[in-house]
Amino acid sequence: LDESDKIWLGSEDHGIMSIDNRLRKSQFNSNNGLPKGEILSMLKDSQGNLWISQIGYGKAVFQIVPVKFNRFNKSNGLNTLVVRSICMDYISRLWVSGEESLELIEFEDTDRYLVKNVSSLNYLLDNDFKRIYYIYVDSRKWIWVATHNGTYIFDSSLRRIKKINTQNGLSHNSTISMAEDDEGRMWLVSLYHGATLVEIENESF
Repeated sequence: LDESDKIWLGSEDHGIMSIDNRLRKSQFNSNNGLPKGEILSMLKDSQGNLWISQIGYGKAVFQIVPVKFNRFNKSNGLNTLVVRSICMDYISRLWVSGEESLELIEFEDTDRYLVKNVSSLNYLLDNDFKRIYYIYVDSRKWIWVATHNGTYIFDSSLRRIKKINTQNGLSHNSTISMAEDDEGRMWLVSLYHGATLVEIENESF
C-alpha cells in the first residue's frame, strides 16, 4: 500500500499489478517491457518511483518509471543476481540483499539514478551468516537487516548498534519480515515462532 492508497501486488511469473481505491487496475509485465521472472520485493521511493527485485533470466533490481525500466545488475556493479530484499534509506542509498551478500548502491544523483558506487557490506555481519531475508528502515533512520541467525541494526553511518537473536529475546533467529507501528515499536515476524515486539526507549534497547 503506497501513499496514494494503491495496492501493489507482485507475482511469480506475471509481473506486477496495482489496484487503486476505485478498484482500477494497472499492470506491468512482459507485454509492456518488464522481463519475466518472480517478483521478490518492491518499494516506492520519495520521488514516486517503484523499485522491484526479481529472480530469473539474469535480472536483479529494476527502477520503474511510467514508461521506462532501469536495470541494476552485474553490468553496473551489483554482485548478485538473486535479490531477496531492497530498501531505500533516508539519504537515497539502495540497500540490496542477495543470497549471501549485503550491498549498498550509492548514486551520483537521484533524478536519473546514475550509479556512483556499489559496496559490499558483508564485513558488517558475523562470519556465520548465510541468508538475508529482509531489510527495513525505521523512523529513527536505523537500518534493520534480518538474517537466518539474527537481526542486525545499523545507523546511517553504518555503525552497528546491536544484533538481536534468541539469546537476547528474539522468538526465533530467522526473521522474514518486520514493520514499525505508530509508537515506534518494531514487530519482527519469524519463520517458525510467531512475532517478537521490540520496544526502544531513548533511542536505545
